[in-house]
Amino acid sequence: FPDTIEWRFKAPKSQDQWLWSKRDSSNRYRMGAIMRDNGSLDNIGSVLFFLSGSKGNVSVSSSNFPIYDNEFYSAMVRRTTHSASIDDNVAYNLVVKKYDAGIDRFQYVSSEILQVSGAAGAVSESYNQSWDSHGTFSIGGHAEWSGVTTGSLDFNGNAVPQMSGAMMEYRIWTEPLNTGSFDNHANNPKAYDGNTIVQEKFTDLQPITKIFLTSGGNQYTSLPTVSVTSST
Repeated sequence: FPDTIEWRFKAPKSQDQWLWSKRDSSNRYRMGAIMRDNGSLDNIGSVLFFLSGSKGNVSVSSSNFPIYDNEFYSAMVRRTTHSASIDDNVAYNLVVKKYDAGIDRFQYVSSEILQVSGAAGAVSESYNQSWDSHGTFSIGGHAEWSGVTTGSLDFNGNAVPQMSGAMMEYRIWTEPLNTGSFDNHANNPKAYDGNTIVQEKFTDLQPITKIFLTSGGNQYTSLPTVSVTSST
């Protein structure tokens, strides 16, 4: 199973919306990433990553950024323990950055941790299991989702629609991607360097030139191996 999920996205419309989701064979959401609007008439929002377990959902959110400015942001979730077992104590690190080529530096940076104490017992293990299990990944989200009405996934009763925007890349790594490599991808999107020079540990590199997601969304049981362009 992967240790890092990395993607690059932009969104012109200020609203709660899926970035990607993972469902199990019973069609239950096990984890995913969502853009959360701040509820004001502006372009400010955050990126939220969640895991589902036997006691509901746990999540972590990035800082608030102008993520609805229709410019590309780079993001990843990496678990800090390589090939972790479900009974390990695992930190899930959500990183979101925007590189500005005009000023040659990162304009926005956020790095937050979701800590899951798998050693605490079966309940905690169930959250690690949501990562460490087979499932169907849907880029842009599988379908509109009502979420839940309590805790960190409370969207004020509003449904979370599929993504409306563009997903440039979606990469899966079998190692916790180091910060230097991620930063290089953020400022040089065609780069695909991993943690070592000898071998790049891709589970799957998805070289999507552009996937435009509007009301439909694009769903893959396994990621395509060629560039895909889709628009509605």
